[in-house]
Amino acid sequence: MMQHDIHLDLREAVILVVDDSRLGNEMLSRSLEQHNCHVIAERDPEVAFLRAVEATPDLILMDFETSVSRGIAFCEKLTESPVTKDVPVIFISGTATRDEWLQGLDGGAVDIISKPFDLIELGFRIRNHIELRRARETVRKANAQLEALNKRKDEFLGIAAHDLRNPLGGINGFAELMLMNSALDDEKRKKYLSYILETSQYMTTLLNNFLDISKIEQEAFDIKIKPLSVGEIAESVIRLNETHAVKKDQTLHVEIDAEIPEISSDGNILTQIFANFISNAVKYSPLGGDIRIVLRVDGEHLHFSVKDSGPGIPKEGQEKLFKDYARLDTEPTAGEKANGLGLAIVGKLAKKIHVAVGCESELGAGALFWARLPMEHRIQGSHSRPPINS
Repeated sequence: MMQHDIHLDLREAVILVVDDSRLGNEMLSRSLEQHNCHVIAERDPEVAFLRAVEATPDLILMDFETSVSRGIAFCEKLTESPVTKDVPVIFISGTATRDEWLQGLDGGAVDIISKPFDLIELGFRIRNHIELRRARETVRKANAQLEALNKRKDEFLGIAAHDLRNPLGGINGFAELMLMNSALDDEKRKKYLSYILETSQYMTTLLNNFLDISKIEQEAFDIKIKPLSVGEIAESVIRLNETHAVKKDQTLHVEIDAEIPEISSDGNILTQIFANFISNAVKYSPLGGDIRIVLRVDGEHLHFSVKDSGPGIPKEGQEKLFKDYARLDTEPTAGEKANGLGLAIVGKLAKKIHVAVGCESELGAGALFWARLPMEHRIQGSHSRPPINS
């Protein structure tokens, strides 16, 4: 073996050396460890295979002097295991013939090194094969991700087609009635137009939900972190939903602590999370029901929660929440539209700004949706506000 004063960075790779010579094992291990890698040395191929399965090395160096068939058998065993099937193997030998080398390459080795060899050359070959393997793994993961995204896109397209078909049919039906009957009285005309407006607004919301999920999946959703008042955001969202609650004769009980500090976060995302929780509570609470909204300081977090008085969510239903598409069996109490995408968006957006979200519910006892906001980015000197208790 020839040695030069060149340092190679083998990127902290794990290399398994298989050499039936104890001295050869030690010399090769010491030489490689100088180049920023971890070496596992074994003399017996059977034991080496078990170590390969356990450690999943980046590359295996196998030195054999008896027969190439031993190396080929080792490669075949590696290939049979899903853990080691992609680990590159380099053969080293000082006695193998050209035909034996060709058999080794055909049997699974990615490269061959003849003795005596230059350790620096060996290092370069090891580095190149490790980088090639890692590049292939990156491509494989990217392809798997693209395949998953494509499958999800097809699922969403199917969902969109299904959920848009009935509303479109309704719009078309009422439009035809209005065109065919020019003698419609003002009351019926207003009723039909109201249905068309309401349904088209639902379809717009549904399409926007699909676009939001697509943007989040493609990392194209714009996150804007800046100082903001969580209390003011909560109050604004509550005001926007009061009208819907009044229409169902529901009462909003609001409790917002006086000492709610300003923090750095994304106001649009927090608004979307709060609005989704409150609008769902209004949808699923009965006529004349009570809804409890709380924003308080809880240790190093801000805790926002909405408790409805609806029928509750069974345990198996709770496990579906915040998934890509989770339409529950529970129906809104006044014919409101629900498409199952709102909470999926909440779950994805909450992760973007490190907000934990969850649900607690028992059948017949309503559902409590909560969001826990970290306060490590609180704004010093932020102003207190009067507590809200209504």
